[in-house]
Amino acid sequence: MNNDDQVTISRDSFLEPLGMADLASGGRSREELDALYTLAVEYCGTNELIVASAIPDQALSELAWKVPGTAITVRLGGLGDSELKAILGLALFVIASGVPPTALALTPLVAALGRIRKLRTAYGERSVVEALARAKPPDARNVLLALYGKPCLHPDAGCRFLDGESGACGISLDEVEKLLAWLADEEVLQQLNPTDPIEYGVAL
Repeated sequence: MNNDDQVTISRDSFLEPLGMADLASGGRSREELDALYTLAVEYCGTNELIVASAIPDQALSELAWKVPGTAITVRLGGLGDSELKAILGLALFVIASGVPPTALALTPLVAALGRIRKLRTAYGERSVVEALARAKPPDARNVLLALYGKPCLHPDAGCRFLDGESGACGISLDEVEKLLAWLADEEVLQQLNPTDPIEYGVAL
């Protein structure tokens, strides 16, 4: 997309028109897709990206635009594309952590994304959170399996855990556990259960 692009989205077709079909990989439930669509429409409305709709503007926060076939034309491009995709991707991570899709809201997700973007790549913080998003279940051991001995996720960031000779990640389980606990203290993550193995999700 470029800044002049306009796309038409609806409850039944929005990820592909927005260029985000990969977010639907693996299959998504109707409830999950509805939650993503709600967030997408709210994001576009908040950022004045809605060009035209089949319903009055004042109804966009209501249920009318969720009716199958109700189309909304939105303008994206540049930062808007990546920002919205990051929000929807984070929403899927939160859902995978056990939060009901119906409980998601745009404002807390934007705030959480802001905290994640402040993480320091050189200290391994960003890589640990990125690995956590793919870990099943999201605990320290699975984060370690995703990172240790694998090519560094951010090879140009000067990460303290980078093995300079192999270019692979050399982080240890103890270091992963300490980083996850610290990120929970900083309210970037939240601990999901009280006993080992402790699982983590994004703090909202």
